[in-house]
Amino acid sequence: MNASQPEPRPEPRPEPAAPSPGASGTPAEPAAPSPAAGETPADVPEFVDRLAAERGLGELAEVRADQSVRRALLQYWGMAVLGGLLLWVVGTVQDGVSVFSGLYSLLHAVVWFCFLVCLWGFVYGLRALILGSSAHYRYAQGLVFHRRSQLKAVTWQEVTRAKPVYGRKQQGAEGKVLGYELHTGEGLAFAVPLRLRNGKDTFVDAVLAQLQAHGCVVN
Repeated sequence: MNASQPEPRPEPRPEPAAPSPGASGTPAEPAAPSPAAGETPADVPEFVDRLAAERGLGELAEVRADQSVRRALLQYWGMAVLGGLLLWVVGTVQDGVSVFSGLYSLLHAVVWFCFLVCLWGFVYGLRALILGSSAHYRYAQGLVFHRRSQLKAVTWQEVTRAKPVYGRKQQGAEGKVLGYELHTGEGLAFAVPLRLRNGKDTFVDAVLAQLQAHGCVVN
């Protein structure tokens, strides 16, 4: 019996996979600038973002908190409390020692040292409380500075000079660079402190690169 067999259907060929971004022949799109590690757009106060939008500064690139009042108070007033406790302990021990002994003179010097540590911590903590927290916000087209009621924004084109701020001079030479003052046609706008990590400050480097690209004098 010669029954005709049905012809087998050809199996469909799989569609070739589209090349992934960055593969040969297909250039990858550049990634948008993102905030610095540990910082997100949520860290930017609403009034800072609003000012940046009003000035047309574009997308947020990086946020740097220069001073935190909470951290400063923990550091300086913590030192003041520690100095005060040591002052009380050493003073109590000193009361039981003869004033004619050498130990009394040593304890007396330690008491004064603890007092100075306590005073130093209190004064610097109070200074940090008065100055308040400060932060710089780098956008694609400029920079915003905020400290307490002070809020300023500049575009890269507005800054005419970035003047280095030096520390104390030593042996007739200029000291280390502490930061840069940004000057516009109206005078000093604000300063950007230098905070070195592993020998460099990427935030300040990015700011100076943008300023130089827009014709700003750095000296």
